Amino acid sequence: MKNKYYIILLSVFLLSFAILAKSSFAISVESNRLILSDKNKTALMTIKNSSNSEKSYKIELVHYYMHGKLGTLKKISIDENIKNVNWADDFIEISPKFLTIPAGKEAEVKISVKNNAKIEENIEYRSHILVQTVPDDKKQTNFSADAVVGMINPVFIRYGSFNADVDIKNITLTNIDAGKYKLKFNITREGNKSIYGKIKISCLTGKEKVIIKEIYGLAVYKELTNKEVSLNFADTDEHKNKCEKIELAYISTIKYNSPNKIWARKEVNF
Repeated sequence: MKNKYYIILLSVFLLSFAILAKSSFAISVESNRLILSDKNKTALMTIKNSSNSEKSYKIELVHYYMHGKLGTLKKISIDENIKNVNWADDFIEISPKFLTIPAGKEAEVKISVKNNAKIEENIEYRSHILVQTVPDDKKQTNFSADAVVGMINPVFIRYGSFNADVDIKNITLTNIDAGKYKLKFNITREGNKSIYGKIKISCLTGKEKVIIKEIYGLAVYKELTNKEVSLNFADTDEHKNKCEKIELAYISTIKYNSPNKIWARKEVNF
């Protein structure tokens, strides 16, 4: 079975590393990570050129890892090794790796596990797919933002059985202003796979629960066992000064892999 993922080139760019701000292109992602397995060995990514001119793109694999107490993503060279990270490069095939798309049109890129790949079970492999615009020939001799506009998207290979034990610890809630709060906590992870999801903050009053804030895109890769999170939120006008407790939940948002699974949930007095 082939899974489809859509990458749409729009008017703002999304990169997790610094690039120039002057550009008319960008990439937003409908599904922001790919998981290949022994049951789903192929995924299709659809790239759409929504600009008003023909554009060329190249697709390649790069390496990022999480480090530090905040779990910051850092890019490293393709030949560098990191403890507890198994790179997926040797097992992944990308076709095509270069394509030209007319204005307003789209094209598919196939991401698949190689037929002769020797995948060890119960080991998570990971790399990142980088999709970049390619500058026009006339710009090749000069640095141009078009040369680096793109997106990175993690791709995982998982054969066998995978699990993660997740907890929320060291919760502190601080009132920083009238009706405004700072919430700090740690997400701990044990097991043989990375995790990804959203943080949902809810106000608990008796039997009533009201969502105050949701923060998407929180990942803890396998090389981390502890990630520190800090965020601010404001109490809702309707429930201001009425919350008895705050519920903090970390929930999976992978549509095709345990959607809405609650990784961890904790309550703290308000």
